[in-house]
Amino acid sequence: MMSSTGVKFRELNWDDKSEVGFVYKSWLNSYKNHADVIPYSMYRKLYQAIVDRILKRDGACVVLAYNPAEPDQLLGFAAIERNSPTLHYMYVKDDFRQKGVGSDLLEYILRDECSFNFTFSTAMGRKFFRPRGGKYKPRLVRNEL
Repeated sequence: MMSSTGVKFRELNWDDKSEVGFVYKSWLNSYKNHADVIPYSMYRKLYQAIVDRILKRDGACVVLAYNPAEPDQLLGFAAIERNSPTLHYMYVKDDFRQKGVGSDLLEYILRDECSFNFTFSTAMGRKFFRPRGGKYKPRLVRNEL
């Protein structure tokens, strides 16, 4: 499916190390300043394990946003639960923010849902998700792990 911005979407290919690396690196690097009071020396190991457990459980799915003219150019991703309106994390590269990529990605993953839960919170995420029906439910991560 192509979005209004021309971006396309596909599921993460777990056999493609560059795609998997993009998701883990982007998630961990972009969230590190929001991980409360956890010292950075502990953050990487702790959060990598959390992300790994979320992404590898039944029902988890990662949707990539990419440039259709250059399919290897990844613009962002969303980690979701397939059969639930739960978004664990969404990331869009800095160069593509404020250009509709995040809105199109959210529309694509939510389809016809009017509201959804999100489990990881950042100031930017709260400003983006709440007006679109998002409810912050961090305990869904713990309850589902």
